[in-house]
Amino acid sequence: MMRRVCQSHGDEHRPVCRTCKKAVMCKGGNTTNLLVHLRDAHPDLHKDAIHGKTDTSKGTQSTLTTIIENGRLYDPKSLPAKELNLVVAYYIVKDMQPYSIVENPGFRALVSKLNPRYKLPSQKYFTQHKIPSLYTSVKESTVAQASRNRVFRCNNGFVDQ
Repeated sequence: MMRRVCQSHGDEHRPVCRTCKKAVMCKGGNTTNLLVHLRDAHPDLHKDAIHGKTDTSKGTQSTLTTIIENGRLYDPKSLPAKELNLVVAYYIVKDMQPYSIVENPGFRALVSKLNPRYKLPSQKYFTQHKIPSLYTSVKESTVAQASRNRVFRCNNGFVDQ
């Protein structure tokens, strides 16, 4: 990270900031002074350095913490997991798929490839929780919409209003 922010000009104890060309004292490989310089002179670069981002021609470089976090599965109660659960439930309902599709190895492989951090819940979860809650929300929405509009119904050949 620090190599992208400063460069050495022969004196390894005084690297030079690539942005403002100021020499910064840095003995024994300690980067604290460089971070202090960034904080004081270049707040945006300091923020990127703290969060592990650096501008390079190939994109950004991640910190070890970021890489580890990206490798973890979503918490089942997290927003991304809930959104993905809803999308899978919608797929099952909309395309009239059997609940068992979530147990199929091919489907599990597809979902895993699309988002490795998402752990697909079991068939039981969709059968007992997600699909019934999706049904309830669609039903409530439909009833609310129908009550806002004029609804006619036929009753023994007569139209009731």
